[in-house]
Amino acid sequence: MNTVIGKGLEAFINQEAREKALGILDEARTKAEQRVKDAEKQAAGDVRKTVNAQAAGIQSREKQAIAQLKLDAHRHLIAHQEEIIDQIWQKAIAELDGIKDAAETHRIEVLTALIRDALEQFGKDRARLQLAEHDLPLATEDQLKAWQKIGLEHGVQEIVLNTEPAAMMGGAILTNDDETVIVDNSFDERLRLVKQDLRDRVGQILVSVD
Repeated sequence: MNTVIGKGLEAFINQEAREKALGILDEARTKAEQRVKDAEKQAAGDVRKTVNAQAAGIQSREKQAIAQLKLDAHRHLIAHQEEIIDQIWQKAIAELDGIKDAAETHRIEVLTALIRDALEQFGKDRARLQLAEHDLPLATEDQLKAWQKIGLEHGVQEIVLNTEPAAMMGGAILTNDDETVIVDNSFDERLRLVKQDLRDRVGQILVSVD
């Protein structure tokens, strides 16, 4: 099955939606990186104190013991950072999950931006649109016509609403009839991709620890 991934939440949610729904993602990156640096300094300081205290009596044969001290501190830092990432991510999930309780106009605005981006990626004549259960009431006849108009701008001749809701926090998923093409612009998938990016960035910082 060929899965097409959208361009990311930052590329298609407008400024107001980004501030209210996805600002926490940038905050997560900033906080995680800062806490990594703080934890890195603390761990490095502990290592230096330990090494300096023992340096006078350590001979060349004991260098392996110094390396082990550094390794233990590094492992502690990694474990601590993983805990920080998880805490920040729970906050991000709560922020996005809260969109379902926002004003209807705002929810439609977010959905429309997500659907527009998905249609740009889709590349088929007919699309099946799947929403979260709490968003299905937003897909009125008039709203579907509005989304259909956007689809025509991107070569999609018909958009059919899948009345079976998707198990997700929000967003939109487009598939063709035989589900060989999927554009997943759900909050869940966007979060997964951004979390992986955050984890990679944290990993790069950790690798630089002496």
